[in-house]
Formats: sequence, C-alpha cells, structure tokens
Amino acid sequence: MKRVILCLTVAGFLAVPASSVATTLPNSSVIVDVLFTNQRTIVAYYQGETLGNGTPGYQAFVGTIARGSFLHFKIFNRSSKPHQFTAFGKTTPVIKPGKNAYFNKLAKVRGKFPYRDVLTKKPKAYPGSTGTFVIA
Repeated sequence: MKRVILCLTVAGFLAVPASSVATTLPNSSVIVDVLFTNQRTIVAYYQGETLGNGTPGYQAFVGTIARGSFLHFKIFNRSSKPHQFTAFGKTTPVIKPGKNAYFNKLAKVRGKFPYRDVLTKKPKAYPGSTGTFVIA
C-alpha cells in the first residue's frame, strides 16, 4: 500500500510541468547606474554581453527589464548635496557628495516599481529624481 501511494505521488509530481514548480533564477545581469548631479538625476541601464573578441562587456540597455534579471545598482553622488536613493524596497544610507553606494536586487515579479531620491523635497525642480522601473 505504501508503495502504491509513493508511486502515485511521484507520478503526480512528474506530471506537473517543471516551469510551474521552478523558482525564478537570474537569466541576465543588468547594471543600473544612478548618477546624481547638481542639475538632475540620470538613471542608465547596461546589460552584459560578449564582445567580438570573446571578452565580457556591457552595452546600453533599452526597454523593459526581463523578470528574473539580477540588478546591480551603482549610485554615484557627484553633486554638492547629500542624496539617498530608494527602489524595490531598498534604501541606501545618505550618500555624501563625492561618495558612492551599491546594492543588488533580483527582479522576481513583473510590474512597475517606483524609485526616488528620498532627500529631494521638490522632485519637479530636480529632473529624474523620481521614476519607475518596469519589469516584464
């Protein structure tokens, strides 16, 4: 009787497609550069690729970020004021002028995710200080 139950359990598990029980694994790596200047915030994406000579490199990335991508955030403060960046529920410490901050995030779910500079009181006066990441 125990063998029959075991066999039925195994058969049932094998009948379920692997995609429905698998977790989201990183399928690509995206570098997200955030640059604070005195005039604006610039957010740029780069995706890993293999260059013509076989060495790894990065190219500018346009469009939505694929679900399952591993995001490497690099935040640079080149302004004369402190900044603090938040996205995907992660917030950097206060970044002093001339300093940097880093964090990583696995994009597990699809959707629109806002980002912003926490310390900017008037976002409309500082272009790029708020925006949205789209995970598709």
